[in-house]
Amino acid sequence: MNKLDLVIFDMDGLLLDTETISLAAWKKSFKNYNINIDTEKLFFTKILGSNETSIKNTMMELSKIDEETFYDIIDNQIEEAFNIVMEDGISIKKGAVELINFLNDKK
Repeated sequence: MNKLDLVIFDMDGLLLDTETISLAAWKKSFKNYNINIDTEKLFFTKILGSNETSIKNTMMELSKIDEETFYDIIDNQIEEAFNIVMEDGISIKKGAVELINFLNDKK
């Protein structure tokens, strides 16, 4: 194989299992704010990979919250995600170690 000069990839969710943590944090935040939404469906269809504006518009439409509450929920979701990582750690994705070792070997 030829020498690699450059490797570019999206870090979010590639090496660490951030999706599981994010979903669990959204579930806790919605519960904390008494929002009854199918969190898994919302997460996988409207939140995962979306930008803040898209998430805000979707949540405001589905749950009838105002913009201030949306940002309170976002702050809470970040806090819940942090707590989950602190309590449970974070899983390394299958193949991540091998990928890092391969890239290190190729310098």
